[in-house]
Amino acid sequence: MRELLLEPSQILTGQFPIQDIEKINEYYSKINSNQKIEPILVTHVDIYNLDEFKEKLTKYKSTLNDFNKSLLDETFLKRKFDYWKHFGTEYILSDGNHRTTSYILSNMKVASLEIENSDDVKLINEKFKKIGKKGPWIFREGKSLDEILFEKYKSYTLHQRLRPINFIIKNLIQTGELKIEKRKVIYNPNLPF
Repeated sequence: MRELLLEPSQILTGQFPIQDIEKINEYYSKINSNQKIEPILVTHVDIYNLDEFKEKLTKYKSTLNDFNKSLLDETFLKRKFDYWKHFGTEYILSDGNHRTTSYILSNMKVASLEIENSDDVKLINEKFKKIGKKGPWIFREGKSLDEILFEKYKSYTLHQRLRPINFIIKNLIQTGELKIEKRKVIYNPNLPF
């Protein structure tokens, strides 16, 4: 496991980064008060063999109905990874949407741990147990790193979403849905319906 200090533009996500505005405010406050927060967890885009993923996805696809089969494009990840790597975006967010959002809003680089193998997953869970907290949800089930990545990659492929997290946050700021007022993060989703 390596410690990294990443630019937000180097981190891809397939998830919406705002699920709990109170958590974002908690982390934002800590970061801007020079308090330490846990680093986010990332994996490098090249850690998981895409040919192996494609093979597993084909097997998984055979269990789906025709509609869901039509949603899975085995070439999606390779195209996206190749595209974003061209711009220096080479890490996938595994845990830490709220912390990453808070770093971005604070105009700071993101303290990160790069997960390189299944032993790192076990080590992370042990560290959390020692401080009396549950580990990241994705790592709690005792799965190997390959199993975890297959599930994440399958989700990205199914939903056709994978973008640098800073793009998502900048878009929310530009539309006025996300802003900072009096040192507090405000989120007002501007839904069209």
